[in-house]
Amino acid sequence: MLDINESLDECIEEIKKYVLTQIESLDLARYDDIVFVSKSLGTVVAGWLDEKLSIGARHIYLTPVKESLIYIQNRKNIIAVIAGEKDKQLSADILREHCKKENVFLKQIDGVGHRLEVWGDMDKNIEVLKEVVALY
Repeated sequence: MLDINESLDECIEEIKKYVLTQIESLDLARYDDIVFVSKSLGTVVAGWLDEKLSIGARHIYLTPVKESLIYIQNRKNIIAVIAGEKDKQLSADILREHCKKENVFLKQIDGVGHRLEVWGDMDKNIEVLKEVVALY
């Protein structure tokens, strides 16, 4: 169980352990194609898990955090990185420069933050969802 007083790194480590146990119980060899769609802290876990188990998964990273940048690399199988230009968890400029350097497709959505939504504007939120879904 996660403790509210844990640091972010400790929290990520706990999540990794849990997810690793779950994934190891699956027979991944029976799948021709594996796509990890991850968001926020999940982007760290997805990148780490793919690397640790040599899965060769394709990735869609939604609103990555700075701890996941080490997994967002050109040599990885990344479909897209998607983030809001107002994301306070990871600067839009830092993410843009990183993806440019790694030659990874980045879709930054105007007017939205880390949750990929505009509070109180359902029409805009539906448009954001359409943009995200259209990428895959």
